[in-house]
Amino acid sequence: MQEEDEATRNTSEEADVVQFDDSQDQPNDMGFSRSTLQTIKTLQSKFDTQDDGEKELLYNDLTASARRKDAVRLFFELLVLKTKDMVDVKQPEAYGNIMITPKETLYTAITAAT
Repeated sequence: MQEEDEATRNTSEEADVVQFDDSQDQPNDMGFSRSTLQTIKTLQSKFDTQDDGEKELLYNDLTASARRKDAVRLFFELLVLKTKDMVDVKQPEAYGNIMITPKETLYTAITAAT
């Protein structure tokens, strides 16, 4: 039942919110936690569905109706992905929105990690 709930959350394209499953969040052989893998897959999906050709997501859009816990977790996961050179993040002004752009490794590392 829990897997079914998680699958429903992960495949819902109507929700722009990133939600996390806290169960068994241990790193795998590649050093990616379950949350990191989930974030990678979610970002890939959201970048792939952009029609304008410009690959950029805004943190505020991703977390607009998210629970505080999920918004904080996404922020942390973005830092993890940035340190692994999988995304680029820019915040032009203090406390401003964060622009997220993918790097090629966002798409190549996931195949090695799963």
